[in-house]
Amino acid sequence: MACEKDVTFQHKIIVIPGDGIGVEVMSEAEKMFQSLNLPIQRDYVDWGIQHYLKTGKVVPIDYIDQVKQYDAILLGSLGDPRTLPDYVTLEPLIQMRQQLDQFLCLRPAKHFPGIPTPLKKCEIDILVVRENSEGEYSNIGGIFKSGTPDEFAIESAVHTRRGLERVIRYAFEASRKRRNHVTLATKSNAMKYGMVLWDSVFEAIAMEYPDVTAEKYYMDALSAEIVKNPSKFDVIVGSNLFCDIISDLTVTVAGSMGIAPSANINPERTFPSLFEPVHGSALDIAGKGICDPIGTMRASSMMLEFLGYSEESVLIEEAIQSSILQKITTIDIGGTKTTNEVGNFIADYIRSKKSSTSSSMTRSSKQRKQ
Repeated sequence: MACEKDVTFQHKIIVIPGDGIGVEVMSEAEKMFQSLNLPIQRDYVDWGIQHYLKTGKVVPIDYIDQVKQYDAILLGSLGDPRTLPDYVTLEPLIQMRQQLDQFLCLRPAKHFPGIPTPLKKCEIDILVVRENSEGEYSNIGGIFKSGTPDEFAIESAVHTRRGLERVIRYAFEASRKRRNHVTLATKSNAMKYGMVLWDSVFEAIAMEYPDVTAEKYYMDALSAEIVKNPSKFDVIVGSNLFCDIISDLTVTVAGSMGIAPSANINPERTFPSLFEPVHGSALDIAGKGICDPIGTMRASSMMLEFLGYSEESVLIEEAIQSSILQKITTIDIGGTKTTNEVGNFIADYIRSKKSSTSSSMTRSSKQRKQ
C-alpha cells in the first residue's frame, strides 16, 4: 500500500500494475498521486503474470469479491504471451467488466498541441463510447473436433436491447456536452441480426434528441473517413469489438497509443469502475525506461474526475500539456526523455501549482484579517 501520512481517507482504490510496462508507468502515476496528496488509499496487488508464476492463477479465486471493497480500480497493463496466451491473462479483465456491470467504456482521443501525428493536419477530439459488457466478447461458443482435420470453431455475439439502449443513450447525452454529433459504427449491410438491432435502437433513440445530429457509418467506411477527416467526428458509439478497433485508430491518429486513457464505467456506482491506459503491456520496450506514462496519468485523471476530484483532474491534464509543449516527452511522441523524467516533471509541476495556490490562499486570508 502507498499513501500519504496523516490523511483521513475518503476513497480506496486498488492498483494493479500488472505486466510489462505496467509496473513502470504505475510507478510514475504513484509520484503524481503523492504530489496531489489526496485522501485516497491506494492498495497495490501483484495480479497478472507474477501472481500466476507464484500461484498458478492470474488473480486470486475471490478477486471479484476483493475489488468490490474499493471505490475504483486502476490498472497498468496485463499480458505476457511468452508465459500465457493473452486470452487467459485478460479473462479476469473481461469478467470484471461483465460481473461489475462496467457496461460503458469511454475512450477519448484528442490531439495535444506539440505532439506529431501521422497526418499533416490533425484536428481531432473524439469520444469513443463502447458497449463494454456483451457483444462480440460474450465468450459464447467453442472449438469442436479439436485436433482433427474437421476441427471448427463457433463464436457468438450477444446484443441485447437493454445493453444497446443504455450505451447509445449515454452517447447522446455526452454529445450534448460536446458538439451535438453522434455517429454509430455499424455493419448492418453484412450482419443482418445484431447490427440491424443496433441500427434500430440507434434510430429510435436519435428521435429523442432532435438537437443532436445522428448518422450511421459502416465500420470499414468509418475507419477510412476517420483517417481522411477526423475533425468531422464528435462522439462515436458502437459494439464491443467495433469500438475497440475504432478507439485504437482514433488515438493513433491523435499521436500515440501511449497517451490514450480508457475508463470502464459502472454509471450507477453499484460496483467499482476500472481505469487503464490503452497501450497494453508493450513487452518489446519493457524495462528500457522509454515507455510513455501519460496514458496512465490520463486514466488516473479520468478516475479522479469520476471520484469527484475535478480540479485535480484538470491539473493533471494541464501538467501533461505543459510537459508536451516543453518537449519533456518520450520517444513515441517525438521526445528524448525517459519514463522517469516525464513522471518527475509532471509530479513537480503539480506540486508547484498546488504550492502556489496554497500560498495565494494564505495571502488572501491574511488580507481579509487585516
